[in-house]
Amino acid sequence: MAESKRKGKAKKFNLEWIVKYGLEVSTRDPSTSEVTTPWFASSVDPSAVKMPNESGKDYECQVCAERDNRNNSGDHLPHVLPLELCGVLLRDFVSCLEDQRIRLGHKFSEAEVENIDEQFRKLRLAFKEHSGFSQMLLDAQASRAVQSFEKCWSQLGSEFEQLSMFCGALQALCQVQAVLSLISP
Repeated sequence: MAESKRKGKAKKFNLEWIVKYGLEVSTRDPSTSEVTTPWFASSVDPSAVKMPNESGKDYECQVCAERDNRNNSGDHLPHVLPLELCGVLLRDFVSCLEDQRIRLGHKFSEAEVENIDEQFRKLRLAFKEHSGFSQMLLDAQASRAVQSFEKCWSQLGSEFEQLSMFCGALQALCQVQAVLSLISP
């Protein structure tokens, strides 16, 4: 399997266009090299689109999409539905948490991040040990052709609320990345 490589050229976009379509990007003040990135932003490299700040200097930002040799998105889409998560290995989920820890820190406290990990463990354990729980998840996802994130997670109630919020953030990140991959060559 070929490694993902940054192949496409980064396109320059007008900041008003990016804001109009709801994309949040990193910004960098060239004089201080201070970078401000939304907690969920990914594959954003500040450098091309100029935006004036209060002092009259320009901030810069750039949108890039990573592609592999088959022109597929270089980003692995994470599992965000409960039934999908039950098939994820613990080490893979912990790796995902570690990869997102800085971004998570902007939205979730350290205790909440630990709670997300604990809720993931409980979800997998309940799926493996309680046939009624696993059947409920299987029925919920099998009954619909197109899965709704909210409907799949609503079956679980509030016991897995933090895990649901984390997966919702990952889903939002994937949607932003999908839009970015459509507008970049």
